[in-house]
Amino acid sequence: MYRIFALLFVVVLILTMVWHTQIRADTAADLARSAPAELRPVIRNILRSPVHDKALRTCPADVFPKSQSYPFGTTSCGANPMACYKACLKGDGKACFGLARVLEKSDSDPNKSKHADYSDFTYTLFLAACQNGNANACTNAAATSKNGKWLRQQPDAARKFSCQMRTYTASCEAGAAWGCYMKGSLHSRNDAGRYKSRAQSEAAYRRACKLSPTSNACLSRYR
Repeated sequence: MYRIFALLFVVVLILTMVWHTQIRADTAADLARSAPAELRPVIRNILRSPVHDKALRTCPADVFPKSQSYPFGTTSCGANPMACYKACLKGDGKACFGLARVLEKSDSDPNKSKHADYSDFTYTLFLAACQNGNANACTNAAATSKNGKWLRQQPDAARKFSCQMRTYTASCEAGAAWGCYMKGSLHSRNDAGRYKSRAQSEAAYRRACKLSPTSNACLSRYR
């Protein structure tokens, strides 16, 4: 009797895995087909890459090279996304960041797949830019992990409060105003637990204003 139940369990498990794999494959194919033509090769390549799955299990703070960081920098990728993708693969963080921004803007396309937005891909690309030293990209990766919608699994490591704090702290220290703003926001949250600190929150907000006094990352009361 035990063997029968065990066998049935294995069969059900296999069928469930096949069903979920088929759903995921169909959803991915639908997403690629509904994307703007110039983005389809990029989306298909990212979906097929083993790096993509690894990215969804990574905290941005853990790949950010603080000794070689820079807060800004992007490449204009709208005209040739595939060229940016190839440059990104070669370690060009500005190309990774620029391509992520193109995908973000494409989320407003009314013909985009109903199943998911492009968070899967923007997160992976922001993380790649973060790994290449772009502090703003680290901020964006952490924010996308919390606010995005996901075709596959959510990036659970990046969504943890501790990872969020470490990532925004690193990007803030590297000179990214929005990293400071987000760090300040985390310190002021009611669910921040041991991280809750009015003093650290205000210090982060003030640093955001020092770095970028005219941007929305600078709250008026800290200017």
